[in-house]
Amino acid sequence: MPTSNNPEYLFVYGTLMKRYDKNPFVNEIEHFTSFHSTAFTTGELYLIDYYPGLIKTETFEFVYGELFTIRDSKALFSILDPYEGHNPGDESSSLYLREQVDAFVEITQPALKAWTYIFNKPVDLLRRIEGGDFLNY
Repeated sequence: MPTSNNPEYLFVYGTLMKRYDKNPFVNEIEHFTSFHSTAFTTGELYLIDYYPGLIKTETFEFVYGELFTIRDSKALFSILDPYEGHNPGDESSSLYLREQVDAFVEITQPALKAWTYIFNKPVDLLRRIEGGDFLNY
């Protein structure tokens, strides 16, 4: 259980961002989180359909999004996991995997560990979102 000295965070980079106003599901996660700041992590972003997918890479490229402080992780993930196609009991069939990444508010500050969803399928035939910012794509 997180404490105020050691909170849990959620990093979102696509249609769950507050600044993406086309997704009514964003209101659902606001019951269990509070907005912390804009942030970024390392990786590459691909266009899956009308939504993006983050993949981990060894390159030093950034993906931009938003960081939320989690107030109730059990309740949050009970709705987010199905929404993201994450099946903790069968990760091989999951569309996304829920993992912790290093999220940065500023490059000069230490990273915060944040939960996010990593795309779990091949990206060979997908279009890469250059610059790592879904909202500016």
